[in-house]
Amino acid sequence: MSFITFISFITFITFISSSHLTAQRIQGAQSQAERLRLEDIINTLEQRYQDSFQTAGGSTIQLHITQDLQQYKQLTGAQQWHAGHFKHGIIYLQRIAVLEQRGILEQVIEHEYLHYLIQRTGSSPLPLWFEEGIVLNLSGEIRYFDCPAQPYTAPDQLNHLIRNGTQAQVKRAYCQAAQMTQWLLKSIYSLTHLPLPTQ
Repeated sequence: MSFITFISFITFITFISSSHLTAQRIQGAQSQAERLRLEDIINTLEQRYQDSFQTAGGSTIQLHITQDLQQYKQLTGAQQWHAGHFKHGIIYLQRIAVLEQRGILEQVIEHEYLHYLIQRTGSSPLPLWFEEGIVLNLSGEIRYFDCPAQPYTAPDQLNHLIRNGTQAQVKRAYCQAAQMTQWLLKSIYSLTHLPLPTQ
């Protein structure tokens, strides 16, 4: 871990405090019931993380539900097997009914919401592998990954795989990013008091 990366991490840690976050703009909801469902999820996440993050006052997060895979790929540049994507202050989601049917709606929104929180700290941008690792650990998603033992992958290569790899390669990269980040966070847990999930 380079000195610059370490400074970025410490800068991020210094912004951890209490906050009040809101979600006011939800675009593309198919019904009032769907909009209320999304607002309920965001409100729950606000409650869960409001004591752990401080963000700039008055900012809001936007949710954009895309109408089909073509629109999703056009707006995000992400592969179609990515259920959600955070970009320029907006969480883009595939169709809510599809995510609900797959049983991953809340998990996907929480993952992208954590990207929002981390990037709203005002700290210098974190390396992609490091940010993904923090998200996977804070959300607890890593517990649902079947992470095999695998050779060490350099951080730059992890970044490349996360951006451009196949679905299987991205999953393996996520596993390594989460494990590396967890080790780093646990190493300084006594100083940061990050709410690491119970494994």
